[in-house]
Amino acid sequence: MNPAVTDSWHRKLLQRSLLKREKLKEIQSLLRVKPTDCCLDLGGDNGILSAELRQGPGRWVSADMAEEAVLSCHELCGRNAVRIDGTALPFRSESLDWIVVIDLLEHVHEDTLLAKELSRILKPDGYLLVHVPRKAGGLLRWLAPKLGYTDQLHGHVRQGYTIDELTRLFQDEAVLTASRGYSRFFTQAIDLGIHAFMALKGTASTSKGHLVTSETLHASGTAYRVYGAVFPLLRGISSMDRFLFFASGHNLLALFRKRA
Repeated sequence: MNPAVTDSWHRKLLQRSLLKREKLKEIQSLLRVKPTDCCLDLGGDNGILSAELRQGPGRWVSADMAEEAVLSCHELCGRNAVRIDGTALPFRSESLDWIVVIDLLEHVHEDTLLAKELSRILKPDGYLLVHVPRKAGGLLRWLAPKLGYTDQLHGHVRQGYTIDELTRLFQDEAVLTASRGYSRFFTQAIDLGIHAFMALKGTASTSKGHLVTSETLHASGTAYRVYGAVFPLLRGISSMDRFLFFASGHNLLALFRKRA
């Protein structure tokens, strides 16, 4: 692994982010990228997950809707990242073997147009891996807006998707080959607490909600050091999710293969 990446601020943040670590693990578990594959990640967590995907096989390019996210991706991954408007994608038709969409669909008003664009640029028999919030109820969904953590603050135009909704979105061009839910009550409760604290502090929000960059991380100072001190406790609480194996999970992954 590249030592510069190992020492990067994003790696230090990733090591202490329960949700990002779990997200990366789940995404990597479904990837079957070959060294010669051309790959695109959309919305790769302001470059944090984009940088991690580049440590594996394949030739990667990134894109995002928020300018701050693209600039952060430039810092972590080089200039091979572009800004998009959420519908038109600046890539040639049938040019990509893999597309990984991470927490982006719920930010796009015209998600059907984006789905058509994704199908256009994906090669026949290519793979599309989509990560979204699962549309569901429950205690945390009810509590979040009362703590100031609304869909609007996070830049969401919809709460999320069910697996049936995702399947219908891509059914004209692709076949669902795998899906899974993950991230249950305890991990999500910790994440909700962190975001509620950021909202209480008045942390600036973008079109994609609260984005953590090198500047915001360094500016957090004492708060981040306190979080680091209590992280082992939070990790222990998060591990209790394994007892909730019967729960569907708050996040959803779906893998599609484009028809030949």
